[in-house]
Amino acid sequence: MAELLTSGRGLLLDLTEGSAIRESAAGWADPVDLVTAACPDHPELHAILLRPDRHTAWLRTAGHGHADGLHQALQHWYGPAAPSDAASAATGPGSYFDAENDIEVTKTFPVVWPAGGGYPPYSLQVWNGYHRSFSTIDRDIDDRGRVVGLEDYYYRNDPRLTPAVWKKPYDALPTDPGRLRGYGHLEFSGSSPTTNVAVGTATSFEESWPSSFRAVYWSGKGAPLALPFPAGTAGEQLSRAFAATDDDRVGGALVDREIRASSAVIWTCASKQAYAPQS
Repeated sequence: MAELLTSGRGLLLDLTEGSAIRESAAGWADPVDLVTAACPDHPELHAILLRPDRHTAWLRTAGHGHADGLHQALQHWYGPAAPSDAASAATGPGSYFDAENDIEVTKTFPVVWPAGGGYPPYSLQVWNGYHRSFSTIDRDIDDRGRVVGLEDYYYRNDPRLTPAVWKKPYDALPTDPGRLRGYGHLEFSGSSPTTNVAVGTATSFEESWPSSFRAVYWSGKGAPLALPFPAGTAGEQLSRAFAATDDDRVGGALVDREIRASSAVIWTCASKQAYAPQS
């Protein structure tokens, strides 16, 4: 241990077999050395952040999420993370000639531009690239390059919204994390920079009209969860979620079902508020 601290740098010991700790600390690779190790005498320990003076700056034990306090400790002792090399994501228009129907079809396709202005952009794979009733839209990209968005289908008053998640190296079709219980459709609108959270809106349609919609929180694994209506909310309400932060806040909108008036809402400690509806 002493030999690892002779460089005057911080030391992050990863005692797990996964990659979550390494990914979380990627922005501090210059001031902090990350070493994968084992500690069989203390299996409850998962990770330790040591200052150059050998004092413990952060400790993770079994049962705690990989980002619990790690970012705060790294920022406190070593300053902000280095600028991310994450790419930029956007949705670009495209068109093709449908010879069978003798029409020009205009669609949208998701693309990712490499960091630093690299070219050409990546064209993300989609489930239904050449069917004129489908368009695929990317909404956000996090610091690890994970892209979230949706596939939008509309044909003869039969809309369909399917959540989509792309991961590096962008060589596969997107994954679909499922739906919020009680809702047939879901779209992602935003994601947190480093904590793997995605947020969006679950929707139910009646005769192509969005009769009900609910703000959704997805931790990056498992099923999407609902965010509750704020305490004291009166009347029949609807909600949407648009953005998430690394400190577990989610920004969105609360909509009065009767008059369709919207107001801004912020869920704090969103991961603790999110829940699975019973129906």
